Amino acid sequence: MEEVDGSSSSPSVLAVLAYACIRLAHLSHDAFGDSRASKRLYKLAASCDPNWYSYHGIGTSVEASITQSYSSNEAEGIIWREQMEKAVDAYREASRTCNGEGEVQFHLAVALERLEELEESEQIMETLRRGESNLSCLVDSWGYVRWHTRRTNPYHLNLHRGTRAMLEIALEAAQPLLQYEDGLVCEFGVASGRSCRMTQELLPLNTRIDGFDTFTGMSEFCIVLLCEYEASYSDGLYLPYSLSLQAAYTNISYYHLSSSS
Repeated sequence: MEEVDGSSSSPSVLAVLAYACIRLAHLSHDAFGDSRASKRLYKLAASCDPNWYSYHGIGTSVEASITQSYSSNEAEGIIWREQMEKAVDAYREASRTCNGEGEVQFHLAVALERLEELEESEQIMETLRRGESNLSCLVDSWGYVRWHTRRTNPYHLNLHRGTRAMLEIALEAAQPLLQYEDGLVCEFGVASGRSCRMTQELLPLNTRIDGFDTFTGMSEFCIVLLCEYEASYSDGLYLPYSLSLQAAYTNISYYHLSSSS
């Protein structure tokens, strides 16, 4: 690691510290469901080496942790608005330095809409609609979420939960099926197995989980349909057709799907 005049505050050292904080922040939010720890780490990263990714992370983690800040029903509206305005400030700072990163613009637009700053929000959304397909799809997805959460108290609407937190919600809702109706737990699209392992940690030890994937990437049909490159999303593991693997230390079985499935 290069240092300038032996100083621990050299740009290279600060950049490494910022990167470490960003990685830990993502881990705290996505794997542990601790958005408040994530917020502190993103802020630390921004103080070490200001960059758009840190400010974007501050915005999403602020939004994700709002409901954890409530102390009484009377204060919910005040706290929610204060925190949402902080998230918008963070998104604006990220937007100022990110050179048009679409996801930052999208999160800024959604936050502005939730604060009823509709004119600015719609201008950003319209730009995204006319942009690349992955950005216009984000706008469509927000329309879907907006409609299906229209009866949800906005102060309790959390749009930025991590993988583990989302799995906890889903598995809690599915518990009656698993306990009383002999329900199945399946994951379609195992990839590296990260979310599958999280699921196994959240369920009783004797719960069977079946995971399905090609493990060798996408088929030729999918490559043409989705404009992806050959072997997209492959984890580099080759499994013979229709082979089931029972991990020795878990109740997880992995099934290989043929590329024509």
